[in-house]
Amino acid sequence: MDSKLLVYLVYLALSMGLTAVVARILFRHGKAFLADVFGDASLADSLNRLLVVAFFLVSLGYVAVSLRFEEQVDSASHAVELLSMKLGLVLLGVGVLHGLNLYALSRIRRYRHAEWTTRARVGPQVDANAMSRQPAP
Repeated sequence: MDSKLLVYLVYLALSMGLTAVVARILFRHGKAFLADVFGDASLADSLNRLLVVAFFLVSLGYVAVSLRFEEQVDSASHAVELLSMKLGLVLLGVGVLHGLNLYALSRIRRYRHAEWTTRARVGPQVDANAMSRQPAP
């Protein structure tokens, strides 16, 4: 078997395995965070599933795009260096995307909690004009 092909196969196997493990962790632990952000368990569950699908698509898409390399694999140590570079780039890219995702969700969460706090403090808003237009029973 060609040494370059072997590196490709190992890279694909490791990348898919890492993606599956990280996706499972995100799915398991993301549900509670999303429920807190949106205040709705069914919405959180749906969004959690959609985010995991997006995670798989982005991760495996990046793995597929970055599969090719021009260098010849001369030794086992060179193969390990190539694999570590490729896997490191995948992990860094996914980590940056995850951080941006968490930042966006935390901003939504902060906004929603501020909105809830304001509503609780002020109370329900009553439109006096709408109340005066309603016929008396």
